[in-house]
Amino acid sequence: MEGYDYLLDESCILFPSLLLTQAPHRKPQNIPLNGAGREKVVLSIGQFRPEKDHYLQLEAFALAVNKCESLCNAKLSIIGGERGNGRDLLRLKDLRQYAKVLGIAEKVEFVVNCEFEELYRRLSSASVGIHTMRDEHFGIAVVEMMAAGLITVAHRSGGPLTDIISERETGFLADSAEEVKTRLLLFTSIVFSAFSLTTIQLVSISTPPLSLLC
Repeated sequence: MEGYDYLLDESCILFPSLLLTQAPHRKPQNIPLNGAGREKVVLSIGQFRPEKDHYLQLEAFALAVNKCESLCNAKLSIIGGERGNGRDLLRLKDLRQYAKVLGIAEKVEFVVNCEFEELYRRLSSASVGIHTMRDEHFGIAVVEMMAAGLITVAHRSGGPLTDIISERETGFLADSAEEVKTRLLLFTSIVFSAFSLTTIQLVSISTPPLSLLC
């Protein structure tokens, strides 16, 4: 482009900004990647907006819990922002009611507008991440979960597909309700069953390449 050549010389790549290193306990080397200190928790991060499809997360988790004995004491932790417009609170109330309908209310917690310290404490202790928004522009929450060592499943579209996840290497993708449910069942049953394994065995299934899970 004539007249704009200088832009090529002055341009650079900006990688996603993560806050994992702002405090000593958040440094990557201090986040357990081998099962030590991890809990049987599936973690979701995203505002309580309809496009995030938290209903699908509840359905997938209910299926996994009902199908796999090793998940009987697992929990789904949904962390989200509420924008104070009333609609988010109504959606949150409806989600809690839906969890009751699915019979998993006691296994699901909704964490609303938590502080960053609390967010990263939960990131460092959970085992599996789930993100179900279709056509997410990028998906910084997906990057945060992966950076914290969570085995992550995201929708096969948008940023997670084109920019973030390499299928079966750095995470997993799904593009239908049934596929999300099936894959979540696969991840949680394998990972949570591994809590009884030795540290060496845990390292072999909780660090890349994740193709070992398939």
